[in-house]
Amino acid sequence: MMNTMQQNSATLKAAARTIAQDSVDAQYRAEPRWEAYGDEGKRKALQDALDSLAYLIAAYEAGEPSLLADYAAWLDELFAGLKFPEGSARNSLMALADSAAKLAGQPGAALRDFSLEALAKESEAGLSLGCQELSVEAQSYLDLLLASDRKAAIGYINGLSQGGMGIKKLYLDVFAPSQRELGRLWQLNRISVAQEHYGTAVTQLAMAGLYPLLFSGQRKNRKMAGACVGGELHELGIRMVSDFFEMDGWDSRYYGANAPGVDLARQLSADPRQVLCLSATLSVNVQGVRQTIEAIRDTKNLERLPIIVGGRPFAVAERLWADIGADGTASDAGSAIALAEELVGRGR
Repeated sequence: MMNTMQQNSATLKAAARTIAQDSVDAQYRAEPRWEAYGDEGKRKALQDALDSLAYLIAAYEAGEPSLLADYAAWLDELFAGLKFPEGSARNSLMALADSAAKLAGQPGAALRDFSLEALAKESEAGLSLGCQELSVEAQSYLDLLLASDRKAAIGYINGLSQGGMGIKKLYLDVFAPSQRELGRLWQLNRISVAQEHYGTAVTQLAMAGLYPLLFSGQRKNRKMAGACVGGELHELGIRMVSDFFEMDGWDSRYYGANAPGVDLARQLSADPRQVLCLSATLSVNVQGVRQTIEAIRDTKNLERLPIIVGGRPFAVAERLWADIGADGTASDAGSAIALAEELVGRGR
């Protein structure tokens, strides 16, 4: 049975296109110079408005202002990279909330009040997604990715491995930080989506080349599964987590990106695991995590399967994991393994 926030969210989702269009029209009236971008500009503006509205509703449905504050900080960085005037991100989000209040009755008014609270938190916190200094190895690898030199990038990783750098260190100190920096560079409009996707694809190839090393340790009588929930395409993090479980002696099953909850439950029923790790990078997929957990819990013999969730939304909103029915959350592979051992040990 849906709670009030879920009912309101359903109403808002049904009216999303009308709300987004009203918001775009209002912003065009406030900024007549935007007319110079023509029909294509309006089309892109509408799609951007629909995307941002989805994040507004997702944060509201989860009851977590911090999720919207985090999205607003991300949007600030993106708009700064595009040389938009300061405050453009907040203004665009509040324009959506104002349109929702005007067109969607009580649910729209509730969304507007929620947005005001969340954006105040963002202003107070001064959230930022700034650059972190990379190690020499991570920077060298990143430079090869940005040069689109796949052969040299994979050769560099193989050289580090053959020179004695362990696979865990490669994952944590080279792959992970270089991928974060790729995402940041795209956000600042310094590289294209194509370049970011290319770098990720090369990293997946480099990881695949290291796979024989995953199975060199002592095996345990432990089984786990890892997956991104339906709609979530950012799979590299959960792939790394699954690999870490394998290195720790677990028998891992990695089911990839965009795994529908019902299908995942059916597969786990046929191939039982002792722990399931679910990932969502985008807050718009939090409800997908909730629905996947519900599908698992509704499946015979899986009702008590320990479920660990991870991804940025769960780092931003510390109790979100409990609200959606998971057994815990982990910020990295090491803590995921420790939590899994604890849950299995106490017979969750």
